[in-house]
Formats: sequence, C-alpha cells, structure tokens
Amino acid sequence: MKKIFAIMLSLSCLTSCSGMKEKIQKALGNVSETETIDEMEKNTDAKLCIFGQMDEKPVLWVDGEQVTLSDAGKNLSMENEGNVIAAIARGNDIYALCHQDNNIVLYANNTATVLDKTGPNAGPAQIVIQNGKPVVYATTSDETGSKQTLYRYADGLKSTIVGPDVFQNYFLRSIKVVDGKVYGTATTNSQFGEAAVLVEGRVTQLEPVASEAHMVVVNGADVVACGSRSTDPNNFSDAEEAENPSAAALWRNGKPENLRAESDAIAYAKDGSDEYVIIKSADEWDDEIGGFKNIAISLWKNGKETETLFKDQEISVFLFNVENGKMTIVGSEDSNVFVWKDGNKESIYNGPKDVYLWGANY
Repeated sequence: MKKIFAIMLSLSCLTSCSGMKEKIQKALGNVSETETIDEMEKNTDAKLCIFGQMDEKPVLWVDGEQVTLSDAGKNLSMENEGNVIAAIARGNDIYALCHQDNNIVLYANNTATVLDKTGPNAGPAQIVIQNGKPVVYATTSDETGSKQTLYRYADGLKSTIVGPDVFQNYFLRSIKVVDGKVYGTATTNSQFGEAAVLVEGRVTQLEPVASEAHMVVVNGADVVACGSRSTDPNNFSDAEEAENPSAAALWRNGKPENLRAESDAIAYAKDGSDEYVIIKSADEWDDEIGGFKNIAISLWKNGKETETLFKDQEISVFLFNVENGKMTIVGSEDSNVFVWKDGNKESIYNGPKDVYLWGANY
C-alpha cells in the first residue's frame, strides 16, 4: 500500500469527525489577539534548548552546550537512565523535566523535585515561566502505558487539565501552551491513525481516514496544524496494492488546505503576515536501501515553494522558527543533531552515541 505518512498503532477504534469545524470554532470562541502572543516573543533572554535522550540517559543542550543538572542530596541526577521531555532556559536559570524510573522529575538549576509517579510513558510536556517560577504541563500514562492524563504542576499543586476520558480514543502527540491555554496534536487509536487536534480541553478529529498532524501553532484567533491527509478518503483502502493518494496539508481552525501531493508538511511557522511550511517529499520505499528514495526537504512561503533545504537526507525537524525573515531549524539525521540558521548548518552533536531527540524550544 502506497503511504508515506502512516502511523501504526496497536489499539483499534474509530471515531466520528462530524461537526468538526463547528467544535473547533466554538472552542476558539474566547481566544483573543492579546492572549495568543507566543511565549518566545515575551522573553528576550530565552536560550535555545534541545533535549531528549543519549544512550538511554537524559540529554540537554542549552545554546549549543551540553548541560547536566543534578541534586546530589536527593540522589537524583540526569546521569541516571531516562529522557528529557521538556526544557526551558531564561537567563541563568535552566529547567529540565525528565521521565526517569516511572517518575516525572523537575530539575530547577541544581535542585530536583519528583513531581509525580507515572507509567512507562510520559509526555508530551512543556515548561512555562509564570511570575518568575516554572509551571509544568505534562502528560502521564497509567501503569499499562496507554491511558493518558494531562496535568499542570505549579507551586506544589497538581491539577488535571485533560482527563483520560477525553483521550480514550486518542493519543496526544504534542502540546503548545499559550498563556495558560493548552493546544496540541493527537492521533486516533485506530489501525493507521487519524489526525486530531486538542483545543481548550477538547479533542477533535480532523480526518476520517489515515492522516497525521505533527505540530500546532496558535496565532491570533487561528489554530494551525500541519501534516498530511488523504486526498481521496472515500476510496481509501488498506490493500497492499492500493494507491491512496495523499498530500501535505494545513488545517486552519479545522479546515484542511492541501499543499504538495504525496508529501508531508512537517513544520509550520508564522512571521508577521508570512506563512512558512517545511515539506518532506519522497519516492517509493526501497527495500534495498531500507528507506524512501529521492527524499527532499523544501521550504514553502505563502503557498509556493521557494527553495530546497535538504536533499537525500532523512531529516526530522523539532523546531522551526522564523523571525523577521530569518529562519532557525533544529533537526536530526540519525544521531547528528544540528541547528540550521539562514543557510548555515551547525552540528551540535555528531558522534558514536545513540541520540533520540524529544524536542527543542526557546
């Protein structure tokens, strides 16, 4: 079966997407222009954090330098096995959220605090600064690793943002916290997965058949997700020989906009009135090379392709930011972690250790 964007999940359930547009627009009814300014725009002292796992241990880079946080008094350290699932750096303050030994641990400079117990899975998550203090939004799982709950941790208090009943038919993939409001992308727990978005505590399915939403960006009253979708959902087939045409797509407040055919919109950014999309395209899967042939990563601006960023490289993008026309991309290729700025590619790590990136942000 021809399909470059499928996510294979073990659970099986399908949900209806009827009334999708109305649900999203209703959920967005109380969003105002002043409430959706990105956190990065408010902090001139923000530093670039890149985080994840290196050889099964948490790893964090701040402005290109690897940082290890610990708390010897509590025997808590990023030297133990685990994964950094969120991080933020403001001035001299560095905060990292780790999933270690079925615990959610917040490292605040060199003071570590266990925030909660969780199952074998944790994340997505985000740390924001409010009144000079870190506030954590984190997704945890039950002991089976399946049921998700999104919590908020602040000043020693834990509150439920989205309960497992909302995620019963969905799996949350990413979150974006804007002024205390949580948005995100999700996928259904069906055989191939269908794209969905989280807006104000409600998950709404975007597509009726196999699709994928990678990230969500909030800009003014618009909630924009990027990914890929079937262009002929009525004739979708799971037969091996089925064509199943697809296209890179944006969903703006739930309404789809197709971009390049047989491609995937892997990142989106807004800079003033300009919209930028990073699109990955490729030919058929090649068993001999164990990957897709003729991979190309291209940049689109305001609906038109402007340049090819990477050629014949299997790149994963974890941050895409455009400010005053200048682009920053954080990505990885196998264990090569890099920052790409205005045509210059700087390697953050390219060594023998196994690196799995979880995310990046300012």
